[in-house]
Amino acid sequence: MKLKKITKKQLRNEAKKLRSRRLITISAQVIGNENHLFYHFDDNKEVISLELVFPKSENHVDSIIKIFPNANIFERELHDLFGIEFDGNPNMDHHLFLADEWKEGPPRRDEKNA
Repeated sequence: MKLKKITKKQLRNEAKKLRSRRLITISAQVIGNENHLFYHFDDNKEVISLELVFPKSENHVDSIIKIFPNANIFERELHDLFGIEFDGNPNMDHHLFLADEWKEGPPRRDEKNA
């Protein structure tokens, strides 16, 4: 597996470089006051991953659905569970996993450290 650390400003350009690959998934992890996003791509049976780290207080990230349309479902899942806003994804207002009545905030986001 190859792992490349990137910044928010690099995300779209790095995704464009990988457009001939298949986006496998986008995953997230909260460590302290930081969000860690991992974008995983299939490169002929080898995984290429991009890691994006940013403060939880800056929870906006560019969407990559114009490059990888299947990113829509992953971004919506991470929005529901972690409260990350994917700018440019038109479906952020619609829950994927949580009930419309859910009012408690993202269940995977530790608000004590937000």
